[in-house]
Amino acid sequence: MDIGSILVFIAVVAAERLVEYALEKFVRITRRTILEWFEKLLESWLNKIKCFFGKPYLNQEDYLLVTVKIELQGRESVIVQGIFNKNIRDFAEVRVLEYESLDSQVSNAHRRQKVVIWNDPS
Repeated sequence: MDIGSILVFIAVVAAERLVEYALEKFVRITRRTILEWFEKLLESWLNKIKCFFGKPYLNQEDYLLVTVKIELQGRESVIVQGIFNKNIRDFAEVRVLEYESLDSQVSNAHRRQKVVIWNDPS
């Protein structure tokens, strides 16, 4: 599956997740808000794996750290943030963020793209 197809698929799966998860409300979503959540989850995963197997192993190529901006009718926009497993074609972890504003970095990242990949946030 090429990256374009993966991005479209992620957007569809993210939209489905809106009904399954409670909204977390934010006044402002910043790049730091997004990256800290990813870092905390990945650290937790590595600690669990280390406990079971003795050494950390996580094939990062199997996962995409993504945000999906979705415009809702009658409500503010939401961001679906998650770790998408390309092998099972579903989110391994996900949360839905309702917000009033985005900082310039997040806003710019989503200006031309509905789905943004954060795997290598430089």
